[in-house]
Amino acid sequence: MFLRTLAGSFATSITTTFWDRREAWYQTQLAGASSIYDPSAQSALAQLKAAGMSDTAALATLNRELVGQSYLLSSLDFFWISAIACLVLIVFVWFTHKPGGGGGPPVAAD
Repeated sequence: MFLRTLAGSFATSITTTFWDRREAWYQTQLAGASSIYDPSAQSALAQLKAAGMSDTAALATLNRELVGQSYLLSSLDFFWISAIACLVLIVFVWFTHKPGGGGGPPVAAD
């Protein structure tokens, strides 16, 4: 029981750390790929300003969307890793031996 709880704690910590670090990496990549001089970014800012937002609110909205997309991409990475791990474990299960015998449990009189 103790080892199962301890393993769950380690797995939770590793998962959360991986998810946050990948999000930061994706956020850096997405922020580096976008620019205020990019026509699509200017178009998005113009639409937000036309909806009644100030410059600061429009930039904050785009930043919040960028962070959300970064977490989404990080989650997709985690799901891919989980899928690969499941496939590897299926191979291990496939090669396990079936329990032997069919005569039932041993009896004390034998």
